[in-house]
Amino acid sequence: MKIALYVRVSTLVQFEKGNSVDEQKKRLEAFCEAKGWTDYEEFVDAGWSGSNMERPALQELIKRADEFDTVLVYKLDRLGRNQRDILYLIEDVFKNFNSITENFDTSTPVGKLMLSMMGAFAELERQQINERMMMGRIASAEKGRWRGGSGVPTGYKYIPGEKHLRIDEEKAPIVRDMFQMLLDGHSFTSINDKYHFSGANVVRVILENQVYIGKIKYCGKYYDGHHEPIIDQETFDKVQAIIHERDVKRNFPSLKERHLLTGFLKCSCGARACYHHSTHKRKDGTKRHYEYYECYTRMAHGTMRAAKKCSNKIWRKDDLEETIWNVLEELDYEEVKHTSKPNTKPLEKKIEKIEKQIAKLVELYSLEDVPLDILTTQLNALNSQKEQLLEQITIEKSKGARMDEYEVRKALSTIDTVRESDLATQRAFLGSLIEEITLLPNHDLKIKWKF
Repeated sequence: MKIALYVRVSTLVQFEKGNSVDEQKKRLEAFCEAKGWTDYEEFVDAGWSGSNMERPALQELIKRADEFDTVLVYKLDRLGRNQRDILYLIEDVFKNFNSITENFDTSTPVGKLMLSMMGAFAELERQQINERMMMGRIASAEKGRWRGGSGVPTGYKYIPGEKHLRIDEEKAPIVRDMFQMLLDGHSFTSINDKYHFSGANVVRVILENQVYIGKIKYCGKYYDGHHEPIIDQETFDKVQAIIHERDVKRNFPSLKERHLLTGFLKCSCGARACYHHSTHKRKDGTKRHYEYYECYTRMAHGTMRAAKKCSNKIWRKDDLEETIWNVLEELDYEEVKHTSKPNTKPLEKKIEKIEKQIAKLVELYSLEDVPLDILTTQLNALNSQKEQLLEQITIEKSKGARMDEYEVRKALSTIDTVRESDLATQRAFLGSLIEEITLLPNHDLKIKWKF
């Protein structure tokens, strides 16, 4: 009889609480000895989350499952924390399965029922952990702690372990000067020219950021921060008033508001698709005006066009807009519902990379190649990065909340009225239903819906 011993730990905390690799091995080996099982092989995943099925040792065990008569674990949650994954492994992959701390026999109906219940509890615990993490982040924000995210704001430093921002004495004067320049009548562009940011829009983002008056933002809400303000409230309010006044004085729609589909379009080559126009002179001297949407790389010159060489055809403006309206009028909700979900795969891949780094560190520690203090510091930094990524995933998923059927059908019933309305109303209507329109070759298109 050949036995597979599977061992998993996810964090350093488990080392310190008695669920270490060595502790699990010791108990599993003692169980085998008591049963008289001498032919066994160990599979160890150190530093891997139970919700991740791509654990190296687990994948190796799955590939070789037919070689073993029984898979043995210290506790069910060592195998995984997702009920579906656990049941799949035990019912479809492993011949037999045993948890030494939870006595059940998977060969009997009662044992399978107990297994299903244990798997459900493991998944519930995972969900509760995620909920507690989210609540912890909100509580942290309410306490004024910096939650990270897109990066440390210009003028501040963030020191890991302090959980709040600290003024960067070298860069804070830049922020103060930017606010003063706007008060003195300078434009976003002139401020950008002085300090060489990546564009005037970046300058505007900085000048509108409430972090500089001691606030922090988390999930769309502002909280009183634990950090020292760089800008006083009066100065900040004056700057916001100037920005608002300039917006009003423009008195013309933005580029995204001038044309129905600008901002929604993407070319199949990956570049943006934009509105364009041209004027051609006829032989009789009269001029004809053309309006269309096309891939940005077709409009660009030099290296941009040379690099992309997009051959996608242009769309006449009126033709494409009419096509979109026709699609909406003939839309079958049942055929397209739930086809668009937030893409969190890039973030999940980053988490997997971090988990692999954690696994390597834990393995080195088990070999006594890394001092505990160094390991702790590095693990804290990696776990902090992982937390931020999990937070971003949560935010992305919340952004991707789908419209329900009633909302969609109600919106679609107003198409005729909307088509007779002004451009702003039409764009708002499209924005409520459509996330993105991809222009495909041969005058075809693909729509990513918000439901």
